[in-house]
Amino acid sequence: MLKLKNMVWFQESDIAMMAAQQYYVENGANLDLRTLSNLLPNYIPNHFLKSGADKGLSRWENLVADAFKKVNCRLTFSPLMEQHFGSLLSYMCSCI
Repeated sequence: MLKLKNMVWFQESDIAMMAAQQYYVENGANLDLRTLSNLLPNYIPNHFLKSGADKGLSRWENLVADAFKKVNCRLTFSPLMEQHFGSLLSYMCSCI
């Protein structure tokens, strides 16, 4: 994140990660690209999506889908795995 005076500028990767997290909260661990495509206008600021309408939307679908893989890895440990391997799994996912 880059902060200039009173304005905050997020990098695209930050916005994609926030969108992926929001999708996860609302829709769970299974990513459906059609659902994601329909929801992207709710998650991504308009000025990011306007760069070539379809091209912009498909680009953001890819960015958010990639970020979702990281979110999903961090959030879907089974209780047994967490109990036995929690710190190791957390470390491995933080390196992705």
